[in-house]
Amino acid sequence: MKNKLKWVLIAIGFFSLSRGLWYNYQSLWLLDNGLSITTISTVTSLSALGCVSAMILLFDFITKKRLKKFICILIGLKTLTLITLFFMNGSNLFVPIKLLILLDIVLDTEILVSFYPLLTLFTKDDKLYGKKDLIKSTCYDIGILVGAIFLGKKLFNITINFNIFILLSIFFCILSFFLILKTEVKVKRIKLIDNNEVLYSLFKYLKKDKISKRYFMFVLTINISFNIVAGLKMILLTKMLDFGASAASTYLLIVSIIADILGIAILHKFTFKNNIYNILIKCGGRGIFFLLAFIIGNKYVYLLALTYTLLLSPAYGHVLDAPYINRIENNYQFAFSNMRDIVSYIGQSIGIFICGMLFNFDIKYIFLVAFIVIIINIYFGIIIYKLKTKEKHIL
Repeated sequence: MKNKLKWVLIAIGFFSLSRGLWYNYQSLWLLDNGLSITTISTVTSLSALGCVSAMILLFDFITKKRLKKFICILIGLKTLTLITLFFMNGSNLFVPIKLLILLDIVLDTEILVSFYPLLTLFTKDDKLYGKKDLIKSTCYDIGILVGAIFLGKKLFNITINFNIFILLSIFFCILSFFLILKTEVKVKRIKLIDNNEVLYSLFKYLKKDKISKRYFMFVLTINISFNIVAGLKMILLTKMLDFGASAASTYLLIVSIIADILGIAILHKFTFKNNIYNILIKCGGRGIFFLLAFIIGNKYVYLLALTYTLLLSPAYGHVLDAPYINRIENNYQFAFSNMRDIVSYIGQSIGIFICGMLFNFDIKYIFLVAFIVIIINIYFGIIIYKLKTKEKHIL
């Protein structure tokens, strides 16, 4: 069982490597193909809403028994989408490109949100949730590293550009596909429950569950604030802070590596028993830097605020998310995880859209709006912690 779990984790690693090669440069690839910053932010935010729609439409189809097959189908479709985008580079076919980018992000999101439910078929614990996030983050960074090293270089008389990264992304998607396909996943024989019945029961429960309702507000606000600042980070760095594409990639790589190290250290050694301290370090620290960025209005402070936001991004998932997800029974786990991710991507969509709109004004207003949202986020974080400590019964 442990060996099979490791193969799935390796597959997640390959898929994340593929994402690092492609998504770090996706916005710049789109700029090279003639799309404006406002158009890119609109397409990206619409993609997040498309993810929400896909989760709702596909929910009734997905069961534990079908989960592995479902993920393989999605990775296969994503691979075909990337192949099409690769051949459309420089074609000036703006509408098809926008539609394919939308589809690609929806497929990517569905794959990501399905990985943890797949892992829970082997075992379920808070540290596995954190480990999954750290593997995803570390391998994503490796993709950025490859990009930073080879961007603009010549290899076999071929200049490495953003489009070549799509080709490499396709390769690692295929590796991930075959690893998951070949890994046997045994689902315990339990009484099958209709997904509509599960969803109905979950909604009925959530109406009375103060913790989950406030947890969803915590997820919404933390994703809005994060994406207002970091949703279009490559464009922010290259167009507003005067970084070159390679320099921006190197910066993101260094920050991501440090973030991974911090995430590992926090997971194993530096998690406070009082969760309010964890909330204040991750969210309160962001709030302080957002406010300073707005007040001072200096490029270096903007960069410092972005850096702090990214550094703490992969950390504290095992205490700020996992306990509220794992408190739900297995039969309702996938439905609850889907609902959590729906809220997350609504927040992402709102944040990226606001970010794109604020690019037309002074950059400091990006940090002002993010500060206001993060204050609301801290409030909900403290509320759910206090409620969780008093909890006696779960679904």
